[in-house]
Amino acid sequence: MSSVQCSARPGELIEYTRAAGDVIWQLRAALVTFDAAIEDYLFASGGLVLGWVRELLYRDPIWNALVELDEVSSWVGHVGWAFAMAGGGSISSTDVITTTNLAVGSWLDPIEWKPADHVRSGQAGDWLRAFNPLCRGYRTGSGYRGSGFIEGPDGRLYPLLAPFVTRDGEEYHADDRLAPGEPSVLDLDGSDAGWTTVWETMGVERWREAPGLWERFMLGVGNTVAGRPNGSTESDVEKLVLQSGAAPYFGFVSDRSSTESTPPQYIVPKAPDFAPPGQPDTMYPGNNAPAAAGSGTAMLIEGIGGALMADLGSFDAYDVMFQQNAAGDTRALYKRVYVGFDDAGEPYADSVWVTGPENNDHVLINYAP
Repeated sequence: MSSVQCSARPGELIEYTRAAGDVIWQLRAALVTFDAAIEDYLFASGGLVLGWVRELLYRDPIWNALVELDEVSSWVGHVGWAFAMAGGGSISSTDVITTTNLAVGSWLDPIEWKPADHVRSGQAGDWLRAFNPLCRGYRTGSGYRGSGFIEGPDGRLYPLLAPFVTRDGEEYHADDRLAPGEPSVLDLDGSDAGWTTVWETMGVERWREAPGLWERFMLGVGNTVAGRPNGSTESDVEKLVLQSGAAPYFGFVSDRSSTESTPPQYIVPKAPDFAPPGQPDTMYPGNNAPAAAGSGTAMLIEGIGGALMADLGSFDAYDVMFQQNAAGDTRALYKRVYVGFDDAGEPYADSVWVTGPENNDHVLINYAP
């Protein structure tokens, strides 16, 4: 079955994605207007609390359908991209590409592809040669930042970009649920329009390697005396909800208690004050103060306990879009979302655009209201 031949016109599938995006935009505009009318009616007819509950139950299925339409549109574009890659053609070509199911499937479903493993620095000047914002004539106060690349599942290097626009003196880096007709940060308020997403992937990844045994121990010693942990686990990050064109939010209440106290210092188990008669040189940590100070056992117990927290913050949620425009230019928008906890135990999310492989190759995202 895997050798069965199949055909498609990649350029036409990509064009469908672009046209479907326009339809989705119009549908979103209609839903915004419809929801506003329904909300007014429910609040007026059912009271404040009842109206809020009824409005919430009424809206969710409609907006879920819109998200599903968006996913279908993205998938069609992804299929066009997969045919082009499998057949060695161009994603803008309207020529028929004939290949096998196996070849197309290998591009449609890359195995365990995680973006953090594919960020590259490139040689000096490569990013500017691939995508030089200074040569594109964008509006004053808008443009792109970047320095590196990400290797896509197709093996090509896509320049990593972090868009920004300035509105009323404030800089923004991403949209948060655009209303109909509103300008988008991602196309620099219309001065760089025409980008089409050929593949988008979201998920949770480990963005840094797990610390080794000694590193965990040393980090653990510091963590046990630093107060309550504010880093996140993989399960904490999995509670985030990511949607294209929107700021992330938490879909579930955190498992952590908001009243959780600061972890106490680790207590060395109580031990006898004196060594056994037959073994006078035995040293115990605990009540035997000189022995405890010289043994290092307290540090060992503290380090082992704190090492459990040494790997916190090693996971992020990601959203990566691979895009191209009519001129054949390509770009990648790689968003990471980190989860932390404040002193009250409440979760918060920080979003960044990844622009290169170094830890400081990030642009903190300020979402436009």
